[in-house]
Amino acid sequence: MDALLLLLCITGIAALCVGHMLRNRQVHAEHWLWKKQRLTRARFLLHGGGAVSTLSALALFMS
Repeated sequence: MDALLLLLCITGIAALCVGHMLRNRQVHAEHWLWKKQRLTRARFLLHGGGAVSTLSALALFMS
């Protein structure tokens, strides 16, 4: 059980890193719709990754 929670925590941190990279990527000749989709995907990864890593870390420390 602890290994699963640790894996969830690491997955959440990886999602945070990918979301951060997507948000900060500079593409000069990018269509506005692609930019909007990229920023939406980055926001989802940042919020989802933060929630998964926080909840799994709390569950790991409480067990």
